[in-house]
Amino acid sequence: KFQEIKGRFEDSELASEIENRLTMTRLLIQTNNRYVRDAFALFDYLEEPSVESKSHLERAHQQLIAAREAFATSPGFGYQLFGVDLLLKKSAEALESIDSTRSLLRDAPTRQEIEETVANQQARYRSVLEEHGDEAVLFGRFEAQIDGNDILIISGTETEIHHMRWDHPSIKTLDITKPLPRKEVTVIPKDIESRPLHPFVLEQPTEANDFTARIYFEDEPGGHGWVRCELYYVEKSPEELGLSIPWLR
Repeated sequence: KFQEIKGRFEDSELASEIENRLTMTRLLIQTNNRYVRDAFALFDYLEEPSVESKSHLERAHQQLIAAREAFATSPGFGYQLFGVDLLLKKSAEALESIDSTRSLLRDAPTRQEIEETVANQQARYRSVLEEHGDEAVLFGRFEAQIDGNDILIISGTETEIHHMRWDHPSIKTLDITKPLPRKEVTVIPKDIESRPLHPFVLEQPTEANDFTARIYFEDEPGGHGWVRCELYYVEKSPEELGLSIPWLR
């Protein structure tokens, strides 16, 4: 759509800058999407190896390679892709030798351990909102029926839903009433209604991710459970609030 109006800009440098930023945002989203798909394909293959699951992993692996290359060579690129590179390495190792890669699963946290970690984060969400109620800024509301796994991506006032598995979400409300600031803040979802696993912040906004927040929603397949939450931010770092993302330490 930007191409349709690009010629209307009198300042060609500004037009090019906007185009580059839009391109980078699109490639960032694409890389994130491919990352999630590769991760699911890897664990599917490790859990139930077959010709079909291996072929699925090979496709997802190649798509992530292509997405990473396009993103890394885009104008103005300045991200660190350690997580993407690690997943690519482990996927390649699994495709070469599944037995050696399966050892990863032995040291991986169990579903129960993950749920306990997330529950601790969510309890801290409630505490932070109580402790910093005067500082917390309500900037959005989300209401949808979830059947599977989805990620809400927020940058400024722009939103994107990354659907990962099972049925697509049925969104009733996705309202960003104030822009997410272009500086480091801590995003906190206030759970109004949901079933476990309740909403949690997968990634807080930082300069490294272009001040983008990612919030994860989940409901068991066939559930179509309602997720209703308010979105707040506090102008303090996650470290200051005791909300460092455990899986990013």
